[in-house]
Amino acid sequence: MARVRFKDEPMQEVIDASGPSAGWLRVIEKLLALSGHEAYYLTVRMTAPFERDLVIDGAFARFARHRGVPSIDGIAATIFPRSFYRFNCEGDRHVLYMRYPEFRARAPRFLGKRPTFSYFSRLVAWEPVGVDAPVNQLEAFITRMREHKAKREAWYFYPIIDPTRDLNKIMSGPCLTAIDLKYEIEHNTLNLFAFYRDHEFAEKALGNYVGLSHLLEFLCDQTKTAAGAITCVSLRARIEQGYAGDLDKVLAEVQRGARGKRRS
Repeated sequence: MARVRFKDEPMQEVIDASGPSAGWLRVIEKLLALSGHEAYYLTVRMTAPFERDLVIDGAFARFARHRGVPSIDGIAATIFPRSFYRFNCEGDRHVLYMRYPEFRARAPRFLGKRPTFSYFSRLVAWEPVGVDAPVNQLEAFITRMREHKAKREAWYFYPIIDPTRDLNKIMSGPCLTAIDLKYEIEHNTLNLFAFYRDHEFAEKALGNYVGLSHLLEFLCDQTKTAAGAITCVSLRARIEQGYAGDLDKVLAEVQRGARGKRRS
């Protein structure tokens, strides 16, 4: 009997890449080659999560300006506002927690458009209906890691989705639903796992990957750990309608740049 195939057949291959830029480009290559430019249960593992590729980032920046898409750093700031933290908060996480709501109020000028909500807000002020006070999930993790004298391998799970607000939404719920952190005692490394419900690879995914790397960088600095890998699972990964031609040009531009670097 023939095996039934479903539309949401999982992508069998795990995409291994160095950093966010390379990981994003590998996915774009895969999606452009697929009918409908979408895939399900996509897993991307970035083993050098702070490594950026200026050729890829530059090609994306030109595409973003041409199509009016938010910048890489603008999308990344919805996960972790790295520039604001460094320059406006002088690297003090408690100042960041205090000043972030005001920063969010000014976000449209930075992002180019107002996002529906901030993932970082959910991480530092998770407040389901009925909870007495917001929970700062990042600070809870940092405190736990700092105070444990006898460290051991452990998993830590931090939800983005709010079951009291989001579960009745058919559309417009958070695409990033949860973050897992895994501490490995043998190498004193911290790994980050992210789970996306629906992942838009033209407008948001590169900025998402960069934002996750900025978040991991912050957590490693605060807990005195080394960075491991970022693994991102996208239940549905897609190139949004009308962008495939633009991303084909981005891919071609990057390939030309790579050939030029090899010749030089």
